[in-house]
Amino acid sequence: VSRTATSVLDLDVLLQQAVELVQERFDLYYVGLFLVSGEADGAWAMLRAASGEAGRQMLEQGHRLRVEGESMIGQCITDHQSCIALDVGEEAVRFDNPLLPETHSEMALPLITREGTVGALSIQSRERRAFGDTDLAVFETLAGQLANAIANARAYDEIRVLNEQLKDENLRMSAELAVTQRLQQMLLPPEEELRQIEELDIAGFM
Repeated sequence: VSRTATSVLDLDVLLQQAVELVQERFDLYYVGLFLVSGEADGAWAMLRAASGEAGRQMLEQGHRLRVEGESMIGQCITDHQSCIALDVGEEAVRFDNPLLPETHSEMALPLITREGTVGALSIQSRERRAFGDTDLAVFETLAGQLANAIANARAYDEIRVLNEQLKDENLRMSAELAVTQRLQQMLLPPEEELRQIEELDIAGFM
């Protein structure tokens, strides 16, 4: 997972590979990754990558959770700290997803960068009381690495877009200079005509 986080700069590829690796390597029921998005009706945690068939369906449906709503994902983003439900049936604040009926334990971990909490990682298991202190420490470290990778991928994407804009601007400027040069040449008399006029001085200012 760490190698993927440090080697993949395409954000969508990074997120999907990360959740699939986490789900496979830790033998989990489900892993989902949310990123915060500001909308006209408030802040939402938008599902951007998810494992398994349930994850595919949720991505197709545009699954999202309100940041300040009644869900562990929303709570961990708001509080900037991890939430754990060792038995989801006893958890008061939790979104009960019908596509994940076998979930019995869940962790929600915030993805925190220097800019703040940018999203959250959902870790779910079929077993009750599946997570202990060691698991929490491991997954919080992993969430920190993913948050840094997301920040790097976004920075790379911004640089790539800027480079494309600069290329377009350079092409536009080159085209404008070529047109300007052609217009200037059209305004001036041809060189052979100038040679026919004796004692001619030409001064130009631009």
